[in-house]
Amino acid sequence: MEDLKQISPHFDEKTFCKWAYDILVCVEKAWSLKDFNVLRRYETNELYQIHEHQLNNMKERQIQNIMSQFELLDSQIISYIREDNMDKIEMNVQLSLIDYFISLKDSRKILGSQSQSRVVKYQIVFVKEERIPFQQLIYSDLKECPYCGAPIDIYNYDYCEYCKQELKAEDTGFLIDKIEIMSLI
Repeated sequence: MEDLKQISPHFDEKTFCKWAYDILVCVEKAWSLKDFNVLRRYETNELYQIHEHQLNNMKERQIQNIMSQFELLDSQIISYIREDNMDKIEMNVQLSLIDYFISLKDSRKILGSQSQSRVVKYQIVFVKEERIPFQQLIYSDLKECPYCGAPIDIYNYDYCEYCKQELKAEDTGFLIDKIEIMSLI
């Protein structure tokens, strides 16, 4: 963390962790809805291609993974490194959530519980290009347009309804490069 503070003395870990949680929930909701546009907005090309393949596979098999009722239990930055002109922040995020699979053929539950929460610990790596200053990384907890300040909904936007400017996660500089489930209870 000292390396991160040297590069950006105003970096706030608590704010970043809150932002990371919001993005993780947005991505998990998009996964449940098979919303490729939202995934594309928040993931690197490599991760997006993996998720696109997995979702298309589930679509062919007529299976849907439903996740809801997200609650943040813990989040912390594990490491920061700068390599290959990229800033990388690795973190652990622990959530409580409802997570189950259904058959789209007959709406029958295949796996998981529709009523009992599970605890999931994720390891996530966020990356951004080194040239993008850290000061641009979070704008008003992603609740305001970075161009005009109008309120936005991070779970449901492509552009600012007021100024019509296109909005995407790249505006913060960071994208998810890796997301891995470390434990599932």
